[in-house]
Amino acid sequence: MPIQGIPQMDQVDAAFGQAVGEELRLARELNGWPLEHLAARLPFDIDVHELASYEDGTEPITAVRYNQLCRALRAPAPTLLHNALQRARLYKLVPHLRVNLRQLAHNTNVQFLPVAQWAHNQLTASPNTAVELPWTSIQELADTIDRPHHELIDYLAGFLPPVSLAS
Repeated sequence: MPIQGIPQMDQVDAAFGQAVGEELRLARELNGWPLEHLAARLPFDIDVHELASYEDGTEPITAVRYNQLCRALRAPAPTLLHNALQRARLYKLVPHLRVNLRQLAHNTNVQFLPVAQWAHNQLTASPNTAVELPWTSIQELADTIDRPHHELIDYLAGFLPPVSLAS
């Protein structure tokens, strides 16, 4: 019997698989590569359709295969994994939220305008657009703007910064 308020495990697995696939696809697109180019860079033979099924989350991916894909994409595997957990809204599995301050500062959601102003102030103090916000900071920010922290978490989670690729 499912526990109220907690999604069934197959729903969590599906959401996580789709989020991992989306992160892989975004990294591939950030490199400007078609699927065929990524397939050619891998140390194993793979069909383009299988790669596409990883990207759309319909084919499970092993840890070894995930690591090989990340290396071929020149993308840090831990960062992609963190982004996937955040994208899938599996917050209890990440120590902080990764947030793109530039996108956040330009957002016009009326309910969170003070957060956009906060992001603008952060950018003025430091040019670093990608930040990692610990849960305590998010709670303090939620208290400051008088919003429930779970609403602020869901809002901030939508501002994932792009992954930095290795040269």
